[in-house]
Formats: sequence, C-alpha cells, structure tokens
Amino acid sequence: MYSGEPERGDRGYLIYNTHNQFLETLLQNGIIGLSVLLIMCFSLVKMAVNKENRMTSFIIMLLLAWLFTESVFETQYGIIIFTFFPLFMTASKTEKRTFS
Repeated sequence: MYSGEPERGDRGYLIYNTHNQFLETLLQNGIIGLSVLLIMCFSLVKMAVNKENRMTSFIIMLLLAWLFTESVFETQYGIIIFTFFPLFMTASKTEKRTFS
C-alpha cells in the first residue's frame, strides 16, 4: 500500500476508507470486530420487530443500509446518528388513539 512521501507531505492512501462499514470493521478489527458489528445489527433488527412501528423499522433499515455505502463509525457525525436515532425510537411511546 502506498503510504506517501513524508518529505512532500503526501500521506498516500492512509487517509482513505473503504466506504463500507462491514469491510472497514473486518479490516481494522478482524473477525471478532465484524461479529460484534453483526450482533449490533441483529439487535437493531430485533428491536424494530419488537417495537412494531413502521417509522422505527424504516429508520433502522435506513441506518443498516447506510452501513453498506459509508464507513459510518469513522466520523463523529455517523457515530452520533447511529447511536441516538435507535435510542430515540425506543424511547418514544406509541399512543393508540381510541375513538369513543
């Protein structure tokens, strides 16, 4: 891998990522890291199924699809969104309206 030329200030390919969180996790942390990420994804899907709310399911599926197109955990913005949106969805209570 081209790591650049320090005397020119060139960092080579060291500043790039894979644009796929699953591959990025596998390359950085190995099989154990990928297993932890897959367990996290499975728990999000289980949470969406248990919540039985279309909005929660949509947001969680959108977040999981985002993992295929971007290395989400490489930026603070991605970590914040991936952490707080599922928390907001689980904390929200769904009210059933009854008409009398």
